Amino acid sequence: MYDYFGVAVVWPVQREERYGAAVWVYDEVVPGVQVSPVDFGVEVQMLGASEEVTGGGGQQAQDAYRQAVRTGYRIVSPPGTHIDVAPQCRVRVPGIGDLDVVGDPDQRLHPRVGHTTIRCERKVG
Repeated sequence: MYDYFGVAVVWPVQREERYGAAVWVYDEVVPGVQVSPVDFGVEVQMLGASEEVTGGGGQQAQDAYRQAVRTGYRIVSPPGTHIDVAPQCRVRVPGIGDLDVVGDPDQRLHPRVGHTTIRCERKVG
């Protein structure tokens, strides 16, 4: 059940963009970006996928163009373990890629059955 090993949390740094806006940078070559491996297996559950489609309305569905696909995931740690993660982080899952954390991670604090639940999303396109 908790068979996804090699998962890591990517901690970004905040930089100022060319026009003065603050942005999160996840590239590992940037000083300050940290990749923290999770020392235990986790459960990764796919929640669903949605497509953003433009053009080809009505009878011309064959002319539609898929602009993006969003796939939701839930990552759960085993009972008695916790994952150090924040809303600005990304979670790197082998075979899936880097997932954006959506909202605040849920930390269930209990010495025996406590765990972490993280809702994530991957957008392609």
